[in-house]
Amino acid sequence: MKSFICAIAFMATITLSLSGCATSTLQTQAKMTRTISLSPDQLKEKSVYLRVTGTQASKIELEAPLKKALQDRGVHIVDNADEARFYLHVNTLFADNLKEAARLDVALFGGVAAGAIATVNNSGGDSLLIGVGVALAMGVADRALADETYRAVISVNLKERITPEGNSPWSHTKEDETRLFIEAVRMGLNLEEAKPIMEDKAVYQIAEIFK
Repeated sequence: MKSFICAIAFMATITLSLSGCATSTLQTQAKMTRTISLSPDQLKEKSVYLRVTGTQASKIELEAPLKKALQDRGVHIVDNADEARFYLHVNTLFADNLKEAARLDVALFGGVAAGAIATVNNSGGDSLLIGVGVALAMGVADRALADETYRAVISVNLKERITPEGNSPWSHTKEDETRLFIEAVRMGLNLEEAKPIMEDKAVYQIAEIFK
């Protein structure tokens, strides 16, 4: 147990060190905790039922730009899930100035961090989220996290329908899930500037699954 606590504290320290230095040059990154890859055979029929949701901790809007980006890649967006080969659910867990996380309800943010802990062995991006959660819980984030750091954590769930003839439309599915981690850092960066950056990177990363 002691070693586990030390490991988590170490991740918190790493996260704080990444966010504590101000820079006048915009720095961005986007990373999926695991890659979702579709084969050419799977991409022969690109009909998708798209569902986009978000929590109260999200300041970005993805539905309209994501729909357009998917259509630009030859995806047919359908309104009826029974007519789709793929069901794509995109849920933004957090997207804002990182200091705003400190103002969220502890139980809410703790739930996100706990979910990340469950997959830490397979998810590099989630380990960063854990570090943030622990730092906030320790009460040291206000001093170390720079105002110009904006982050987004997005859950991406993709189901492919594999239905034998005569069965209900979604009785057999293949499911993939990942988390998308996005960061934008710059001295003086505000939400108005960071919002389109996070949206563009999120839309590109998700839409590229169907390219």
